[in-house]
Amino acid sequence: MQVSSMEGRLSFAGISAYSATKFALKGFSEALRAEVAPSGVTVLIVDPGNFRTGLLAASGKRLNETEGRARRRRAARCP
Repeated sequence: MQVSSMEGRLSFAGISAYSATKFALKGFSEALRAEVAPSGVTVLIVDPGNFRTGLLAASGKRLNETEGRARRRRAARCP
């Protein structure tokens, strides 16, 4: 089981390095899934929803603005 993030699906300004690691984890997991499938091993990628951590505490205001934009974009895409 790989734990990723929603930022592995879409990215925003200010979190490019973080998003890059999550995109990489998704690519690795997808390739690994194909490699180990013949052995009966399953690879699962989990993308938890938003929750606060201290990871970017120093840039909290910018992060909150980015999260707000992300929520608005997701809401605009969902009927």
